[in-house]
Amino acid sequence: MLGIAESALPIVSAIPGGKIGLANAVIVLVLYIYGAKTAFTVSIIRSFLVSFILSGANALPYSLSGAVISMAAMALLYKNKNVSPVGICVLGAFFNNAAQIFTACVMLGNTAAMGYFTILAPVSLICGTAVGVLVKRLLKYKNIILKEDKV
Repeated sequence: MLGIAESALPIVSAIPGGKIGLANAVIVLVLYIYGAKTAFTVSIIRSFLVSFILSGANALPYSLSGAVISMAAMALLYKNKNVSPVGICVLGAFFNNAAQIFTACVMLGNTAAMGYFTILAPVSLICGTAVGVLVKRLLKYKNIILKEDKV
């Protein structure tokens, strides 16, 4: 639902392909609370649902490549307990954009889309940081979420 709601925000449409990444906050929360396997599953399901609801099958390769690559990067970094949720979210946003740009290059058959990465990379830093701060604050309620799951 966050991905769909986010698509209606005016700031999102100002940068084609740019998103704040609110849905990624849920993915990272799932990573911290339930682990990488569950987070990966939720991420893939989210990619399918949002792609088909908002854009149709044409957006699916971009969404899936971003989900798989960013989730793999976040899961690997999550194992390093010295990295905060903010760092994980920034890395996830960066790799999501990188994967989608790479997918565009493959689908277009040229590297023209690579120039757009110079715009998306700083956006991923800003948005990833904002989402990471949100996740860090929400993780304070991790025990409440886990307690509710056991009821």
